[in-house]
Amino acid sequence: MRLIAIGDNVADTYLDNSIYYPGGQAINVAVNARRDGARDSAYLGVFGDDDRAAVIRSCLDEEKVSHARCRVAHAPTAQPGVRLVNGDRVFLPGPRDSCQHLLSLRLAREDLELVSTYDVCHTTNEAGIDAGLVRLHDVVPISYDFSINRDEEYLEKVCPHINIAFFLGFRPSR
Repeated sequence: MRLIAIGDNVADTYLDNSIYYPGGQAINVAVNARRDGARDSAYLGVFGDDDRAAVIRSCLDEEKVSHARCRVAHAPTAQPGVRLVNGDRVFLPGPRDSCQHLLSLRLAREDLELVSTYDVCHTTNEAGIDAGLVRLHDVVPISYDFSINRDEEYLEKVCPHINIAFFLGFRPSR
């Protein structure tokens, strides 16, 4: 299988021990696909121009995940805060001046040509490319991570243009 993931890249910042890890829904899927035996895996998104983005790109290189068509913006990488509560990760908003908050990826013809060479394109509710789903779906099957979003109007807008949907599960309250 050949997979390309389009969307977010972030530096998940664990606030209790001041350490960060590369993350983001799309990046994680691209890396895990490669680790799980995908013949080829790629990521397409917008990187910041800071040290955290450089670390994320370096990690993608180590994992053999292509990122050749990514853009780089003059802005910091998103840094959501993370706390561990009863063994679960709880995400907190980070600064809102990051490239992921300020900019959206606009798919060019060359991006669609690249995407069409893959077996599946994975994207997310955080990717900011919902307006381009019709064009994407014309060239490749799409899997889409809705995370916790179950808004009926949103689902009606997105679902006709995807092939596979993922939703975050919930544990019952204790």
